[in-house]
Amino acid sequence: QLEHFLATSNNISTVREKVSYFADHRKQARSNYDAEIADLEHLRTNGEANLDAERQQIMLNAPPGERAALLAENRDKVQQLKNEYESHKIAVMRNHSKVLAETIEVEQLELQKEG
Repeated sequence: QLEHFLATSNNISTVREKVSYFADHRKQARSNYDAEIADLEHLRTNGEANLDAERQQIMLNAPPGERAALLAENRDKVQQLKNEYESHKIAVMRNHSKVLAETIEVEQLELQKEG
């Protein structure tokens, strides 16, 4: 498709500039996506470490009669953390897909203006 635009366009430099601009835009969107996912991973990892430390403290210090209930509560927190992580990750992925789709749509419209 790009070759068609370059071959039929009256202003090849404008087409190249637009292609370059949108390529940079997609790279920046991917970089933002990667950063958001890394932030989520960091939060999840820290949360898991904190909950693991809590579990260890329960094992060491909780009275035997309370230990099972406290461990069950800890497992629930671990599951909640996992669920929240997956939910946020899906939202980030959907947003990234939306941004890319919009970028591609605008890019095609801009290139059609030139070709």
